[in-house]
Amino acid sequence: MKAVKVAPLTLRLSCKRIETTNAVSTFFLRKVINVQNVTIMSEASTFNLRKVSIVRKVYDTARSAAILFAQGEISRFN
Repeated sequence: MKAVKVAPLTLRLSCKRIETTNAVSTFFLRKVINVQNVTIMSEASTFNLRKVSIVRKVYDTARSAAILFAQGEISRFN
């Protein structure tokens, strides 16, 4: 009878350990994600945002010129 009582007790403890491990892992994962978000936000300075905006404008201008050239509306494409 003692062996039967000990086996379920051991099983319950191992299940609790698994649940605790999952909870701790989720906690640390959330903490890492929050740290990454803070890092990304701190790197997004005004200069970097302006740089991204300029690159997008240049890309959009080149794309527009390529479309116009393909449609035959302009005769020269750089």
